[in-house]
Amino acid sequence: MNLNHKNVKLYATHILICIVFLFVGAFTVLTFESIRYTKYVEPKILEIEPKKAYEIMSSQKPNEYLFFDVRSPEEYSNLHAVLAENVPIAKLFDMWRTLPRDSDKKIYLICTGGRLAGVAYGFLQLHGFRNIVHIRGGLQNWVDQGVPTVMKPVFPSK
Repeated sequence: MNLNHKNVKLYATHILICIVFLFVGAFTVLTFESIRYTKYVEPKILEIEPKKAYEIMSSQKPNEYLFFDVRSPEEYSNLHAVLAENVPIAKLFDMWRTLPRDSDKKIYLICTGGRLAGVAYGFLQLHGFRNIVHIRGGLQNWVDQGVPTVMKPVFPSK
């Protein structure tokens, strides 16, 4: 085997590439192993039945809580829970910085069936809010439990 300057340089390059691959491979294995053993913690959602939520809110002054219906204004105008204020989810995404984050004032969230309010809940939780309450089952459950609602008047056509 002829070991001239070009061959030594070529062998050194090959060895260096092998060392780099070994380090990258070891790092990758260690990274994936640490990810595999990382415990995933499911976020907890504080839910309340509509009847209980209504009892709590109606026993308080209106400035002691916030109750947001996160549906569209059209849906809200047709039927909504009594005491609820319409704050569409897009508006909530814009105004979250103005909400009380570290107070005892609860933020109750409701939508039609619970999913959209769940998205709003997750969004607020992601931004550090801990005083959020999700109305279980949404407006459907609210109506099923006979809790008061406000309905758009329907006028008969002539």
